[in-house]
Amino acid sequence: KLTKRGIPVIALLDNPAPVGVPGGEVYRCVAEHRDSLEACAFSRAGGIASSSVPTMRAAAKRVKGVTVVDMSDALCTATVCPPVIGDVLVYRQGSHITNTYALSLQEFLSRRLQPLVESR
Repeated sequence: KLTKRGIPVIALLDNPAPVGVPGGEVYRCVAEHRDSLEACAFSRAGGIASSSVPTMRAAAKRVKGVTVVDMSDALCTATVCPPVIGDVLVYRQGSHITNTYALSLQEFLSRRLQPLVESR
């Protein structure tokens, strides 16, 4: 209904879900592996596949005019999602990102959204 009325729709994709992390929770793993944080990293591809990203992409493709914004580059390298970025814990319980990390993404997200909003 929104796109038919000329209202831009932007779908912000889910973040990769931490899968295969020792202890099951990133924050617990970090607490237990402070000297070897790479033990708490997880596969980017596996994290995306385990999140709602595939479903969101499929839904967005069904609606003409929807723009998808993927923030996984801010959470992961090309292959791995680290538990800590810039001395900030990325994930809290489950697949939720910490408030501190979310706040650190403001400029990154703004750079992604601004051209989409201005072009409409």
